[in-house]
Amino acid sequence: MNVTSRVGFRVMTRVTGEYRTEVAPAVNARYTMSWNPFQPGTADVEYTIENTGNTRVAVTPTVSVEGPFGTLSQAQTAAKIEELAPGEQRKGAVRLTGVWPTGPLSVRVTADAESVVDGDAGTGSSSVETTVPAWPWPQLIALGIAVLLIVLTVVDRRRRRRSLQEQLERAREEGRREAEKPAQ
Repeated sequence: MNVTSRVGFRVMTRVTGEYRTEVAPAVNARYTMSWNPFQPGTADVEYTIENTGNTRVAVTPTVSVEGPFGTLSQAQTAAKIEELAPGEQRKGAVRLTGVWPTGPLSVRVTADAESVVDGDAGTGSSSVETTVPAWPWPQLIALGIAVLLIVLTVVDRRRRRRSLQEQLERAREEGRREAEKPAQ
């Protein structure tokens, strides 16, 4: 019987120079609407964070979604990346529910990085933004149906009122003719 055993250990080296705590996020997002006009949809955000600095960092990603002019904004902090070595990258995904379709949505991923080395290498932050179309088609269809029903109701009332006026006018005319007839 042969037993082979190996032991691995981390070797930490330090080159001379200043620490650079830098990260570069990338984002890809899509919006899924609900066909129920009274329910919001979901925004699925996938991101990649790369350590572009020269020191190990812990990264806290935050994903936010907002409508035009900053309306109906929502933010969620994603799972913290405990350690990211220089040149390394990690992927993550966040699903934001309760996002109303207000037209183009701005999706932003902010990566707050903090050095995990013994010396004080500082902090860094970087963000990236993309736009996702989220047109409110179900709400517009419901609004169109409501406007159509209102218009049809108004047209029907006018038609009935006109018909009633015509019937009254015929009845008056018939009454006048009967009044003018000589009695027999």
